[in-house]
Amino acid sequence: MNWDEILGHQNQQEMFKRSVARNRLSHAYLFVGPDGIGKKKFAQTIAASLFCETIPDSELNSCGECANCKRMKAGSHPDFYLVGRPPDKREIPIEVFAGSKDKRGREGLCFEMSLRPMASTRKIAIIDDASSMNMESANSLLKTLEEPPEFSMMILIANNENSILPTILSRCQKVRFQPLAASDISKIITRLDWVENSEQADQIAAMSDGSLTLAQQLLDPELRNLREVLFGLLINSPFNSVSTTKRIQELLNEIGTETVLLRENSRWVIRFTVEFFQSVSKSIISGNSKSMISQVNQFVTLKERKPEKALSVISDLIDMSGAIEQQILQYSPAALCMEGYFNNLGQKLRLF
Repeated sequence: MNWDEILGHQNQQEMFKRSVARNRLSHAYLFVGPDGIGKKKFAQTIAASLFCETIPDSELNSCGECANCKRMKAGSHPDFYLVGRPPDKREIPIEVFAGSKDKRGREGLCFEMSLRPMASTRKIAIIDDASSMNMESANSLLKTLEEPPEFSMMILIANNENSILPTILSRCQKVRFQPLAASDISKIITRLDWVENSEQADQIAAMSDGSLTLAQQLLDPELRNLREVLFGLLINSPFNSVSTTKRIQELLNEIGTETVLLRENSRWVIRFTVEFFQSVSKSIISGNSKSMISQVNQFVTLKERKPEKALSVISDLIDMSGAIEQQILQYSPAALCMEGYFNNLGQKLRLF
């Protein structure tokens, strides 16, 4: 685990290097940013660097060869802890921090962090999914944050800070992380052999919103098929909102009829539509430039329009898409949102 494996987040890396050089590391950090951008990997790299026996702390890196580095690679370092929400739970239960009822306070993360280090000069814990702590577990952790052992460091990881207790927020140094650049997502996807070629990697990266988690979801063949069918429907002239709604609803139901899944995949429909028309916009602005999306090229070729008018319509369409997505996020019925979305889309497309 070294910085060669980390793409992006250079400012955060430099901040930690300065803190180490000045001997001003905090006992607790809160890493905040969207899912799938590498916050946990960044935290693990910090831990590996601070545990390394060969490279000085001031350089904040790991050799990969010393005993501590090998322990980190094997996941067996006795002074490192990685905890989070259990796969079968919606919350991080108090047992993670304070132990089972019959051993409350004598096991769990808080107890382990109170003990002296075994193989290093410090103990480091990463708490993933920190926003899913319930009140009991958060209060249990708070006691350790209020009186942290001098040799301890805790890194909490959350997608947003709104669900973190203010008393915990006040005891952590906040570090904000931004979505990864599309070029970085493309490099990671290629490096992991998730795609067959660089063109596919670029396409997925462009839709990922800087999140590797979203990029991985886009590799789902059902989602890819949904995107292709939608693009085919968008180039129909004239656009038929009724038949489009019916076909998309059929595909959404084939993928899954659970309410949460329908809502999530309806949002993908909106994202794909926005992607399509953003590509149309780029083609219009650039003139003769060809898009990587073949249907976009067909759409631009089939429709003659005044560029200024087309760009104005696309801007309104994208704004409308954002409003519909917010309705879905606010738990409006996904089917009704899709029906209204394509009806409004048809009205916009008639202006081309």
